[in-house]
Amino acid sequence: MSDKINPDHYKHGGIETIEYLKAKMTGEEFYGYVKGNALKYISREGLKSDKIQDAIDDIEKAKWYLNEMKKVHQTSLAVLQAKATENTWINDELHDED
Repeated sequence: MSDKINPDHYKHGGIETIEYLKAKMTGEEFYGYVKGNALKYISREGLKSDKIQDAIDDIEKAKWYLNEMKKVHQTSLAVLQAKATENTWINDELHDED
C-alpha cells in the first residue's frame, strides 16, 4: 500500500520535495510553508468528501506538518543552546585572564 502522507512520487528525482523546499527557502520561509500546510489540512478536514478516511488522512497530513514545525523550533533551540555554551566557554576563558 502506498503511503498517503509521503507517497513515492514526492521523491521523484532523487530528493523528497520537502527537503528540496527546505534547501531553497530561508528558515522563515520554510516555517511559513509548513505552518500554512498544517492550517490548510486542519481547515479542510472533513470537507473533501463524506468519507471518514478522507478526514483522517487530512488530520494525519496536518500532524505531519505540525511535526515539521516542531523540528524547526527544536533546531533553533539546539542552535541557541550551542551558542550559549560557546559563549559561556569564551566568557570563562576571558575571566580566567583577570
